[in-house]
Order: sequence, then C-alpha cells, then structure tokens
Amino acid sequence: MDKRLKEYARLAVRQGNNLQKGQTLLLRAPVECAEFARLIAEEAYAAGAGEVITDWSDDAMTRLKYLHAEDKVFDTVRPWIKERYDTLADEDFALMTVYAEDPEALKGVDPDRIRRASAASGNALKDYYDKMMRSDFSWCVVSVPVLSWAKKVFPEKSDKEAMGALWDAIYETLRIDGSGSAVEKWAEHTARLHENAEKLNALELVSLHYENSLGTDFTVGLPEGYRFLGGAEKNRKGNEFIANMPTEEIFTAPAKYSGNGV
Repeated sequence: MDKRLKEYARLAVRQGNNLQKGQTLLLRAPVECAEFARLIAEEAYAAGAGEVITDWSDDAMTRLKYLHAEDKVFDTVRPWIKERYDTLADEDFALMTVYAEDPEALKGVDPDRIRRASAASGNALKDYYDKMMRSDFSWCVVSVPVLSWAKKVFPEKSDKEAMGALWDAIYETLRIDGSGSAVEKWAEHTARLHENAEKLNALELVSLHYENSLGTDFTVGLPEGYRFLGGAEKNRKGNEFIANMPTEEIFTAPAKYSGNGV
C-alpha cells in the first residue's frame, strides 16, 4: 500500500474533521473506495471515535434506481432517513464524505427524476442541511480516484496510468508527499488562508469589479457586515474543521440583487 494513502486518511480525520474523542463519525463512501474508507475508519478509532457508521453508495445501483424505480419514488423521502440525519445532527457527530463518482453515471437518465429527487431530499432534510450550512457539526468532503473519473481526465492514458496520474494530482493538491507531515502543512495553510481573509476584511470594500479580455465587465456589491472567510471554520462547540479538502478558497457573500453588468 502507498504510504501516502494512510497519510491521506490521517489528514482527513485529524485536520479535515478534527475528530474529537468519543464522537460518532458518519462515513459516506462509494463501494469502489472501500480500502480508503477502511483506513479512515481505522484512523477515526485511533483518534478516539466512539463509533464509525458507514453509509455505502454505488453508481451502478443509483443508475438502476433512476432508470427503473416507480415514478412516485422520486417525490418522497422515507421518514427513517430524515430521522437518521436529524438525530445525528442533534448529537455530537462528525460527517466525512468520500466523493468519487462516475461523471457520466446518470447519462441518459430522465433529468426530471433527478430534479424531483433532489427537491424531495432538500425539503425533507431541510433542518439537517441548515445545521450543516451553519456549521453546527464538523463535516469534510475528500475525493479519491475511480477509473471512470480518471479516464475522463486522462483519456490518452491506459487505465492503470490514468489512475496513477489522478492519484498524483490529488496528492499534490493535498500537500501529501509521504513524509507524514501533511497535517502540519495544512495547519500552516489554513493559518495563511485566515491571514489573507483578514487582509481583505481590513480593506472595507463596498463592491467587487470583475473584467477580462472576453468581455466580462461585472460589479457586485457587498452587504453590510460582510466577512471574508477561508480555510478552517468552527462548529458549535468551537472545534475547527475543514469542510472541503483541498481548498485554496477565500470567499464572502454578495449583497442581494447587487449584480450589474456582463
């Protein structure tokens, strides 16, 4: 096993989720990524997790559902699914999502089914998503290669070469080199993002103006009391976590209806 993979799992748990002793970890992962998911679970227990609950997904099974399930299925969410997420969100839990999907898994699927299923989930799990978006609990999204994705990015390479090339690209963006220092590197990186965000906040900007050689000429206003954020954020208990890894992002929100231009 590539030692960088174990370093990745440690980084995700220790810096991404910043998992605390006794916490429950809900780990969502594709079945194709079982090896990495097991490493995350192992690292989570080493960090003191009370329990790791695994929620497996499979692109092929999802596609079969969208193609063949009864139409009414896409307008509802079963009550036990809502209860599960609401219960976890009210507890001291952390969420880890391993994102690795076939970019064309739903090619040819009726887009109305996808739209309705998304709307039904958004409505049924609104309380859960609201708590997630205001960082009530720690959550982190990481990615690992699957063949369909690797071949989409590196179509000229063999299957093995494409997977290797995508792994190398992910490791590079995550500052993982096999030395075991990724956690420390990310602590420095997030501190730098916070520093840069504060530099932007100190400017007291009222609007942002975007231009480019293609004809973009767009101005957007900033709301009163806005803040630039980036890197790690804090959950309701004050513990820092990184919602997306990798990230180089510093962001804020625009004032409502303030956009003007092309």
